[in-house]
Amino acid sequence: MELEQGLSTQPDHDSSTQDYAGRFGGTVGKWLLEVQDEATRSCLADLTAAAVLEPGGGHGQNIAVLSQAGFQHHILSSPGCPQVMIEPALSEGKIHLTEGSLEQFPFEDRTFPVVISYRILAHIRDWEHYVAELCRVADRRVIVDYPTLRSFNILTESLYHLKKGVESNTRPYRIFKEQELKSAFESHGFEVSHRVGQFFWPMAVHRGLKKPGLSRVLERTSQAIGLRALFGSPVIAAFDRRKV
Repeated sequence: MELEQGLSTQPDHDSSTQDYAGRFGGTVGKWLLEVQDEATRSCLADLTAAAVLEPGGGHGQNIAVLSQAGFQHHILSSPGCPQVMIEPALSEGKIHLTEGSLEQFPFEDRTFPVVISYRILAHIRDWEHYVAELCRVADRRVIVDYPTLRSFNILTESLYHLKKGVESNTRPYRIFKEQELKSAFESHGFEVSHRVGQFFWPMAVHRGLKKPGLSRVLERTSQAIGLRALFGSPVIAAFDRRKV
């Protein structure tokens, strides 16, 4: 697929920059992150606060939501990855930073009760190996985000030039079939426990509208009639280790 050309072994080098943070700037960007935070909280609500690892978390988007929930936040960043977005939290001791490969995490098996990873799975070259690493170091739960084919993403190939017009700094990415991702986690002993489709309408549409009030109405309407649950994207999903 043309969209997948240029996938990286260090995708967090892009998502940890000021330029990338600009994608979530302004009132629309703030609202997009509020929706993400709500989904994240729903995936954490039944857990007791503990240590959580976030590979590729240099974007800093989960610092506040994890801190508010009382989790000990550990971030794994690729060597040489920018730290500009997490420097304030790092200086204040709110997070713990480890530099290491996203292809082979520098941690023992089942080190962290929870592993969370946003903005990476759709952009990393070997996604199946990345899932294996997430599961290997997670003791109980893995939480990821991903664009699903069961959404407006089915039209992405034909409309990509329009998306680039609205989001000039969009990156190469992979769109997932729900079953292929579910099967990958199941092969490592994990099964879906939570699934939240964040937006029925593409995020590029909301950015193009530049009217968060209108976007809220559109998404609430879609949610009320069940479209967001069925066809929302990106998805935030939690996978739990099966009890033996």
